[in-house]
Amino acid sequence: MTSTTALPTAALGNTRVGAQGYGAMGISEFYGPTDAVEARATLERALELGVTLFDTADMYGSGHNEEFVGEFVRAHRENVVLATKFGLERRADDPAYRGIPGGRERRRRNGDELAALDAIAGAVSGNRNADMSFISAGRE
Repeated sequence: MTSTTALPTAALGNTRVGAQGYGAMGISEFYGPTDAVEARATLERALELGVTLFDTADMYGSGHNEEFVGEFVRAHRENVVLATKFGLERRADDPAYRGIPGGRERRRRNGDELAALDAIAGAVSGNRNADMSFISAGRE
């Protein structure tokens, strides 16, 4: 790997990563059709330039994004750090929907820390009955 530009690094815990990360959301959806060869070349070029933090999520492209980025990560495992998100539900019949699987009841079963998300949602929305399952979709 040859870097043409020295990208500064930053501490992320006990690890150093390139000061700029790469968000891979657009590889699988949101911005139109994807050319897999071009997308892979983009990931490779970002790494060449010093980008070592790559971000994906299981919700992007219904899991396709993690699979695609996963192939790249496997090829460069010692050189990259992977960030991801999980626990955000989408529905094929309602593309605008965003929720937390199991909603409010699941969080209550899983402890006060997760139930506290409801208080945050209420504060953000001004509706004390709101929960995080609907705030992200603008629904209360």
